Amino acid sequence: MIKDSEYIVEHIYVLPRLLKYFMGSFKPGFDTGLKKNELKAIFVINMKPDQQMKYYAKKIEMKFGSFTYLVDRLEEKGLIIRASLESDKRVNVLKLTDAGKEFSEKIHIEYLKHVSKVLDRLDEDDLEKFKTSIGLMECVLNKLETNEEGK
Repeated sequence: MIKDSEYIVEHIYVLPRLLKYFMGSFKPGFDTGLKKNELKAIFVINMKPDQQMKYYAKKIEMKFGSFTYLVDRLEEKGLIIRASLESDKRVNVLKLTDAGKEFSEKIHIEYLKHVSKVLDRLDEDDLEKFKTSIGLMECVLNKLETNEEGK
């Protein structure tokens, strides 16, 4: 187990580099009027709507208090709304407004173009390996998070 841990510790730095490579170099082809974390929030809310604020804060690696401020700004811009769950009115979830959905679709198209350009540098075999690796990493992360929550 120690040998596995050593290997992972030596190579885990690849993940933030990978994220930075795909996200950090992304520039939409139009002025969004949003800051980087606001864009990230719109992106993850679109990918998985109707989640609690703490879910999204964790996904974009922000402290809850800072994320609450970000949500306030996105609400003021008319891109998202807070809504109560029918089953528990005390629980707020986030949803994109129609304007937020339209904006998110534009960003998504721009991001797909960006990712396609990056992936064009790989041959088919490397692309398949990359897709498989990402799927495996997501599966492992889900297991780790589930086991963490079960403590």
